[in-house]
Amino acid sequence: RLYKRNEAGAEARHELDIAAQRSAFRRSEFALDMETIGHDPRRALMAAFADGRMDARALSERLRELDDLDRRAAIEEAQRERDERLQLETRSREDAEAQRRREHEERMKTLDQEREDSLRREKEDREDRLHDQEARRKDAEEERKRQYDFLKTAASQGLFNTMDTHGQGERLFAK
Repeated sequence: RLYKRNEAGAEARHELDIAAQRSAFRRSEFALDMETIGHDPRRALMAAFADGRMDARALSERLRELDDLDRRAAIEEAQRERDERLQLETRSREDAEAQRRREHEERMKTLDQEREDSLRREKEDREDRLHDQEARRKDAEEERKRQYDFLKTAASQGLFNTMDTHGQGERLFAK
């Protein structure tokens, strides 16, 4: 009995050891498969086909589906890139146009300011000339008035009665 018990215990331990070894082997194989497959669905399909979990027809259909998905993804990515490029080009053109408009507006403001400054200077120069002309006219008028007053005073005091008759008094009076 003891022998049978020891033998049963040894057999149970042996079965447990074999199960543990099988489990470790499966884990090791799974780890190797995962390392080989990685995140590649095609490799996963090929591994399933190699293990017999999938027939050739199913493998072919799944690979075709993956190819279709890849093509659609590539087309969508190309479309996204094209749309982004077009948006960038549009923004670039719009920015360039806005810059040209700003520069044009600045040039126009500068020209308007220069025209206003020129007109203001011309007006000031014209006003200065008119003021100078008016001042010279007033000075000349005052000078004539002083001379007239002098002649009037001289005539009233009889200074021209004693002057020579060669017209000097008349010329002075006419002046």
